[in-house]
This record gives sequence, C-alpha cells and structure tokens, in this order.
Amino acid sequence: MTKNRYFIIVLWLNLCCMYHNFLYSKSHQHHKIIKKDTSGREFLIYTHSSGMFATMTSILGALNYYEQGKFAGIKVDLFEGAYWEPALGANWWNYFFETINIGKNNEANKRIFTVQEHCLFVGDITAKLSKERITELLHKYVHVKPHILEKVNSFCAKNLCGHHVVGIHYRGTDKITEVPLISYDKIQQAFTNVYDNLSTAEQKNIIVYIATDDNLFLNYMLESLSVPIIYNDFVRSDDNHAVHWGCDDKYKSIYQKGEEALLDCLVLSKCAILIRTSSCLSFMAEYFNLVDHLKQNAPKMIIVDN
Repeated sequence: MTKNRYFIIVLWLNLCCMYHNFLYSKSHQHHKIIKKDTSGREFLIYTHSSGMFATMTSILGALNYYEQGKFAGIKVDLFEGAYWEPALGANWWNYFFETINIGKNNEANKRIFTVQEHCLFVGDITAKLSKERITELLHKYVHVKPHILEKVNSFCAKNLCGHHVVGIHYRGTDKITEVPLISYDKIQQAFTNVYDNLSTAEQKNIIVYIATDDNLFLNYMLESLSVPIIYNDFVRSDDNHAVHWGCDDKYKSIYQKGEEALLDCLVLSKCAILIRTSSCLSFMAEYFNLVDHLKQNAPKMIIVDN
C-alpha cells in the first residue's frame, strides 16, 4: 500500500468516525462526550460500525480493557451502518447477538468511543492477546442468537457431518483498500499442498466449504478442484464491487447481508482446516471453533498472503 493510499484511508476513517459521533450525540442527548479516560470511571458507549467482524474484534478489545478495570462498563449500541435495519430495532448488534451492556452505568461518565480506540482495540486482539484470552472473551460476551445457531447446525448436519472438512475463505472486492489481493491460483496451490499432506482416509472423505464475496473466485475453484465442494447460495459480487457496502438491492433485506456473513463465519468454524486470506471474518472463525471445542480442537490455519 502506498503512503498516499494509506493517508487517504486513515483520513476517511477519521472523518467517518467524527460524523458518526456527531450523529450519535444528536440522537442520544443524554450521553455525555468527555475527554478520554481509562482510569476505570467511564462507561463506554461502543457505537462504531464497520464490517461485522472488524466491529466484533474491536468490541472484544474494548471488553478486554473493561476487564482490566480501565472502563466502568461498556454498552454496544450500533445504531447505523451496513447491517442496520430500523424495523428490526435500533441496535443491529442485537439482531444477531445477545445484548452487551455490562458494568456500572454512571450517567455522568458516559462517553462514546473514539476511532483511535477502535484501532487500538483491533490491534490488541489481532496482534497482542493470546488465543486463550481471545477465546475467553468471545465465550464470555459474544452469544449468537439461537435462530442463527439453528441454521448453522442444520446446514452442517446435512452437508458436513462425517466428512473431513477443509474451509476456504477468500475475501476479494474492496479488500484491496487494506491489503494486496491474493491471486486465485495461490489459493488453489495452498489447497493442493494441504490435500497432498492428508492421509488416504482423509482424502477419500474430504469436502471443501467455500466462503467468499467473489463469485468469480467461486467459479474458478469449482472448475479447478476435483474434490466435492459445497457453499451457501449467498449474494456475491460478479464485478469486484463490494456487495456488503451498498448494493442493498441485491438482498431481500439489509438483515440478510449480516446473517449471510455470520453464517459463513460459523460454518468455517466447524472446519478441520481453514485456508484463508486476510479478513476479520475468517480470523474470528478460528475463535468460534475454539469456543465450540472448549479450547481443545482449533482448526489448522493456513494463511495465504503475498
């Protein structure tokens, strides 16, 4: 990434957060925005809404700070963003997960988080905290709604049960704004390397689950791999335009957009091996797997980069 592109992205994030905080202060006049303080006296209103799993990662980082005594409490209140559908409620987090509203809710010390804290929280989760600590936070605070778990369990029982499952997650489209895109053939080669190292029994019993926002990638893998492949019939891009930002007309509802992303993540978490590119979605899949198996059976992670 060039310095100019990096500067533009950082500037854009800061402007978005400033506008976001302005909207929140207008629509939530009872919340007071005060100078940042991590002495344990403030109650943090977490309002930043980016991609679902970048948001989740940042929330886990904030919760880690809370457990260290740096905040008096935290409330997740996502009142706008790519997954917000007012008819379903004011807070899109609660469409998919149980409410997070913990600690001492002191009216005088409420404030909205900052974009700098968002970056700090994500950085802590992706680079500093141990797998055990991330799993502990996820297990304690992030609880998927039962109706979504029912869909995941039904899909896995019907399609994956009894197989040696290799998951592939390819994030295409707008990911180029953060990291260089990975060529399709690199993912194919990564799978070939995995397959060649499986036992004969595992090779005979293999099935591949593909999660991607890029329909061109899916078609490439369907033509290139000679093993059984399964995938959900979700909305994908045919032209490298990110469907999760805009393109709402492709979905039956805004809610569908978020549910599809979460279902892909949770199915990937059931895989024995996960081949993935840079993405918070597949990053979190590993930790949902650890929660499922009580820290005993994490998937083998194959991260493909340039």
